[in-house]
Amino acid sequence: MGYCVNHPDREANVVCQRMPSRGYCDECLEKGAPCFEPEVYCKYRTSCVIRELAREKGITEQTQATARAAG
Repeated sequence: MGYCVNHPDREANVVCQRMPSRGYCDECLEKGAPCFEPEVYCKYRTSCVIRELAREKGITEQTQATARAAG
């Protein structure tokens, strides 16, 4: 497994199925880490662990797109 994109010194506990080189550590997942590219088509979207954990924290594709546009 790879390393967390936000904390390169930590091992990623969950990796993106579409981009296996990118993932998040426990701390990032607890905070509600977003999908890496929510606006791009992904065949794994319906079974994505990162997406589901983000949804539990209230982060949706719409809020991610709004944040990227403002950012």
